Amino acid sequence: MDPSSFPKLSEIEEKKLQSIMADPEKKYKLFKFLQIKFDEFDLWYKNEEKIENQKISDKSQINFLQRLISRFK
Repeated sequence: MDPSSFPKLSEIEEKKLQSIMADPEKKYKLFKFLQIKFDEFDLWYKNEEKIENQKISDKSQINFLQRLISRFK
């Protein structure tokens, strides 16, 4: 992803970010927070992917059962 496509920070946001990055403790807390949020998103995404794969599997099983039933009609 191209960083130039990200929305620009306002002047206040830029100053706030610079003050956080200048303080090692605040910087550490920010990165820990972002890491937790990323992990939560990653877990959610993997769960959604698993649900989608299960739906696909369920559909294929239903199709198989429908074909099987139709043979015995």
